[in-house]
Amino acid sequence: MQQIHEITGLHVDILKQCLKAMEKEDLVAQTAGGFLFASVEYTIKKQGHLKAAKLMNENSYMGMALVTYDEYFKIMEVQLQGRYPIDILHKVVEKAFREVVGMAYPKKVLTESAIGVKGFFIYGPP
Repeated sequence: MQQIHEITGLHVDILKQCLKAMEKEDLVAQTAGGFLFASVEYTIKKQGHLKAAKLMNENSYMGMALVTYDEYFKIMEVQLQGRYPIDILHKVVEKAFREVVGMAYPKKVLTESAIGVKGFFIYGPP
């Protein structure tokens, strides 16, 4: 289960629903697991392999579950409702950056991102 979560990025509750549905369709079978659903292990059955092969023919993408930008924006809007802007005291910001000399604009961007005003993208070598 943990491997599926890491590959797809889907929440465990969503995976649980999907895997239960796949069990009903005889695509997967539980092989091991404990009390917690996250520790359950599955195997792909013959019917599951056939369906996976068909789907891989149509689209071979394997990784994080994709959503459209519009769907993502709607989801984020609901999740962030009432959460920002966060009020951070000026002295807290000063304390966080007390060892950073100069860099006024990057500090401003990081602070604004932390309170939810805007995001940022970091690129280049570490």
